Amino acid sequence: MIKKLKNYLSSEFVKNAGKIMTGTVLSQAIPLFAAPVLARLYTPADYGVLGLYMSVTSLISIFSTLQYTNAIIVATNDDEARSIMNLCIRLTTLFSALTLLLSFALHNIIAALFKSDMLKYWLLAAPFSIFMGGLTGIFSNYALRTKQFGLVSRNRVYSTIGSTAVSLTVGFLTHHVVGLFAGLWVNQFINGLLLCTQSLKSTGDSWKTILSSGYAEVKNKYINFPKYSLPSDFLNNFTNQIPVFMLNSFGSLGAIGSFNMSNRILGLPITFISSAFSEVFRQKAAEDYNTTGSCREIFMKTFKTLSLSSVLPFVVLAAFGPQIFSFVLGAKWVEAGRFAQIMSLMYFFRFTISPLTYVYFVANKLKEDMILHIVFLLVSILSFYLGYKLTNSIYYTLLFYAIGYSFIYVIYFVRSYKYCKNPDHVV
Repeated sequence: MIKKLKNYLSSEFVKNAGKIMTGTVLSQAIPLFAAPVLARLYTPADYGVLGLYMSVTSLISIFSTLQYTNAIIVATNDDEARSIMNLCIRLTTLFSALTLLLSFALHNIIAALFKSDMLKYWLLAAPFSIFMGGLTGIFSNYALRTKQFGLVSRNRVYSTIGSTAVSLTVGFLTHHVVGLFAGLWVNQFINGLLLCTQSLKSTGDSWKTILSSGYAEVKNKYINFPKYSLPSDFLNNFTNQIPVFMLNSFGSLGAIGSFNMSNRILGLPITFISSAFSEVFRQKAAEDYNTTGSCREIFMKTFKTLSLSSVLPFVVLAAFGPQIFSFVLGAKWVEAGRFAQIMSLMYFFRFTISPLTYVYFVANKLKEDMILHIVFLLVSILSFYLGYKLTNSIYYTLLFYAIGYSFIYVIYFVRSYKYCKNPDHVV
């Protein structure tokens, strides 16, 4: 038993996950320790405006590369991966330019739709967020493909240090929401810039090499990504934003801010551990599936590791959410603690199962993935609508939402496990 554990801990998978996790722990420890200060510098309403901005820009940014970025890791060879990168860079540049025009024309309308006059000013910066997010997605996938896990890890630390330092400094000087936005933009800029420059330097590539790669062939070969993955990712993102949109309709900016804060805290174990194993799992699963015909071994290894490491944190939050939030962040955040308590089960399933659904990309089951995302969306809308209409309570509404979401995750797990076997593989 001890030998088996020793072999597991010394495996390449765990070592690579450890590289990602080290940077992730450091990058999240900084804002975690800063959270009590930030929570006292900014109000729930401030976080509410930031939450609306991030919801809108994240939804729009889904279209920036038509999700061809997901094909970078699973590309047949490195030349093909460079061609996909070239296509993605051109797409995200074009889309960001289009968004710049639309942001000037529609920012007032969008702000009025969300009943937030402040939002209209921040939306003018949406093209920057979308462009840097596109570059980050492109080069982070390339870094994972080329096993530059240390680069991904270091990048998170640097961007988080810059972001937190700016939010704290501006917060102390102004006590204005501009500090939160400035921190977000610094994070996005450092993320995109470092990933681009360091990833190319490590592989010996150059912008000229990438941008001169032909992309017409890969555009057609991987057409299923914009055809199925794009609507799937949009539906997934939109589903994740439904609580924000619903709270905006039924509640206030303060409620959105509390929900945003609970999401941040509940997302910490996901960012600490789950995302680290997820990024290594994606590379290893694609490799095993293509070479051995099955990625079930790494699938179950990842699931067991995530399950064992997540039980205690989510049980503690489920039992003492309001007390923890009130003590650490201040009394004005007790509502965020109640939200975290209600959604702890849903986040347990998200933590353990969400990374494993990448099997759908590996097995090219994008059409079914899209259908499941439609079900996700319908269940979320229905749970929020019925919960609010039947109980007139945001707590019960969130509970219905969490239960419905958890049920779909279980379905995802069963189906993902099935697709771990490649039926076309020849031994």
